[in-house]
Amino acid sequence: MDLIDRHRGIVLAQVLTAESLFKKIFGLTVGKPLGQDQCFLIKSCKSIHTIGMRYAIDAMFLDQTGRVLKVFEHVRPYRVTPFIKKAQDVVEFRAGFTARKGISRGLHLAFVETD
Repeated sequence: MDLIDRHRGIVLAQVLTAESLFKKIFGLTVGKPLGQDQCFLIKSCKSIHTIGMRYAIDAMFLDQTGRVLKVFEHVRPYRVTPFIKKAQDVVEFRAGFTARKGISRGLHLAFVETD
């Protein structure tokens, strides 16, 4: 699956998903670090933690339409983000990704299945 910027019509990242409860709880604390053009999608999520992480991340909270509600840049290990009441999903990236790709509040994104 790819993450698409609906305004510019470009692919931003390849999406990895949290399919199980284990992956939702432990997320990026286990396994190899995200690649520069990868992101990690956590569905039905309103807050995240970086407890056990080995590197900083950017976190983007989306509403049910794919609109970016809030972006947290360079969330260091052992931190917890605020609860974002209207959030539906959270997408995590390597730190610096959101600034490099111009992701900000209000941007509309989409998840598109790839072949």
